[in-house]
Amino acid sequence: MKEQTLKSWEQFEDVLIRTISDTRDLKEKTESYVSYPLLRGHSNSEWHLESSLERIKKGICLSDYYTTMKIAHEHVATCTGSKWDLSTRAHFGDFELPAYEFMAYLRHNGFPSPLLDWTRSPYVAAYFAFRDMWYVGDGAAYVSIFI
Repeated sequence: MKEQTLKSWEQFEDVLIRTISDTRDLKEKTESYVSYPLLRGHSNSEWHLESSLERIKKGICLSDYYTTMKIAHEHVATCTGSKWDLSTRAHFGDFELPAYEFMAYLRHNGFPSPLLDWTRSPYVAAYFAFRDMWYVGDGAAYVSIFI
């Protein structure tokens, strides 16, 4: 992973423009699928790209997580009046992820998850990177925006 320390929003925009341009060039040169750049903001540059589940429970396997999710589903469905079909699978290339919609619901409501949120918007990524900076003394020295 290439790391760069930037001193201004303008420098970030320059890197982003170059990345988008490189992506377009790569799309023209290959028949393979090339994704639009995705971004993720971290309010502490020392944090790794880890899911909330990885941060609290190292080495948990997906089948154990799925079992926990099924138990949580009963409680969440009772409290919200909503149900999710846990037999559905999302396909990511050769990889299948069970109960993806419910997993995303849990992730966005504070339940530990193996998912990482990414965005196409540099502004959304910047929000999550910088949102805690106004706490004087509590913030990190540097933030990170992964592309």
